[in-house]
Amino acid sequence: IEKALNGMNKPFILERPKIKEHGDVATSVAMVLSKELKKNPLEIANEIKDKVDSNKNLILKIEVVKPG
Repeated sequence: IEKALNGMNKPFILERPKIKEHGDVATSVAMVLSKELKKNPLEIANEIKDKVDSNKNLILKIEVVKPG
């Protein structure tokens, strides 16, 4: 994720969702960046996903979902 953020040097947290069906890890970094970048958080999340998703050796699947 740090590489996908292009050196923005923004802190982010990876969390384990309380509900197992919601995945192994989650982050709200796109929500944090949306105000600063003046972009839709889903657009930011998809940009991060596209950059991170290219390394299939480490991550099997990445999903972007609406908050809530």
